[in-house]
Amino acid sequence: MTISKMTTKGQVTVPKSIRDKLHLNAGDQIDFIFNDSGELVLAPVYKQHDSIIGIIKTNKKATIDDMNRAL
Repeated sequence: MTISKMTTKGQVTVPKSIRDKLHLNAGDQIDFIFNDSGELVLAPVYKQHDSIIGIIKTNKKATIDDMNRAL
């Protein structure tokens, strides 16, 4: 069992062992969900593909055929 203490500002540190297991980094988002039993579940929010489109810059032009092959 891993325990963390809440600060007066309501902040909680996610222990390193859990951050490592979930591959969490600074700035990542965590979803707080209550399951059907009323237990709180924390789940990492992974970026959707459409939110990362265009972050890698390239000078190479892609043709329609290139794009179709990539699918």
